[in-house]
Amino acid sequence: MAPVDQDRAAPVNVAANDPHPPEQSGHTISRGLCKICQDHDYEYSPEIFSILHGYDTIWPFECTTEEERYKNAHALMKRCLQENARKQAQVRLEAMGPDRSQLSKNQERVLSENVTAINRFRYMLKARAKRIRGKWLDDFSRVDLMILKPVRLTNPVLETGVGIFVARAEIIRGSRYYLGHPPGDFIFKYRDHRGIVTRQDFSFQGQVPRHPDHHVIRTREIFPRLLKMFIYTLDVKAGKDHQTRYPDFGSLASTKYVRSAKSFEGIHKLWVEEEKSSDWPNDYVRAHFVCQPDIWELAWLLNHLKIEKKSGDDQQPHELEHLLVSATGESLNSLEKRWAVRLEKEAWDKLESGNRKGLFVYECEPQTEDIHAYYKQPPFDSDPLNPRVFYQVPKIQALPAN
Repeated sequence: MAPVDQDRAAPVNVAANDPHPPEQSGHTISRGLCKICQDHDYEYSPEIFSILHGYDTIWPFECTTEEERYKNAHALMKRCLQENARKQAQVRLEAMGPDRSQLSKNQERVLSENVTAINRFRYMLKARAKRIRGKWLDDFSRVDLMILKPVRLTNPVLETGVGIFVARAEIIRGSRYYLGHPPGDFIFKYRDHRGIVTRQDFSFQGQVPRHPDHHVIRTREIFPRLLKMFIYTLDVKAGKDHQTRYPDFGSLASTKYVRSAKSFEGIHKLWVEEEKSSDWPNDYVRAHFVCQPDIWELAWLLNHLKIEKKSGDDQQPHELEHLLVSATGESLNSLEKRWAVRLEKEAWDKLESGNRKGLFVYECEPQTEDIHAYYKQPPFDSDPLNPRVFYQVPKIQALPAN
């Protein structure tokens, strides 16, 4: 599944005042120059080079919200569910249709297997629905004071406060999966006590888990922008000779869909050659890479996907990981922590806004100290709201030609 690429660029001049610009040949035009460099007979400078080639707009310092970051992933997964539902309906029509008697033995076998798979799936859904009947669920269309209790989060310094709705402890005991909160909602633990309620009474607990495929799709969404960052950096280092040194970069930079980290293998090889031939990347290059939220998020995603796939630290680091570490001068774990800090700040800002959308705040008890461990237990592991269950579909085989 290839998501739609959404470039969100904040115009920033990365190359301006680069302390180590490449040596240039003044105004000399050679056969190896790209069309832009030929059309603009200019004295090289990293700043002018980046503007002329449109590289000054690919460094997105601005970081969007979680809702925006995963909008495409949710839409794509939803379309997959709809497509499977369409296939199920088609199988039912084929099974009841007048042409079934004309099917070959092979076609009849496949159709029967499809019908069996659908029937088993529907039976499983009914059984799961029965198990969660009567469990508490926050439908978010209104504030249900049976489920939620209001508290006032106070800032003693500014003498301000906002209302926060907290899921009652007894409700959590009899709730659905994360009380019905969607994947990605920020979670805060609240310890009830008498007196003024401040930030110290809340503790950030991460997010309602997403399906691993959401992370895969989001990773692929970042890949094209990251590819451009590395292409840009190598091009600027090569200067006016970039067309001769890297003739394939033009088509590579226009890539909108990058499905795999393997697409970075060629860039990695060129990057390593530059590393070996000079004292590079320098501090200036690393300063620009290390401040990119996309870099932090990708490090977080790569580590998260390792955990989800149960591949440990003993796994051989991929070329992409080496690129991230080399370009930033930091370890993957360090970059991941930068993203975790960024994400927690976003969560606190949302909590202190008083808007409960995107927030799951619950009253803590001993058994819910680790809310994620709590919701990994039965019956939550089979709750239809659990993403790993929600996105389960019956496997529908295409009917053979004969």
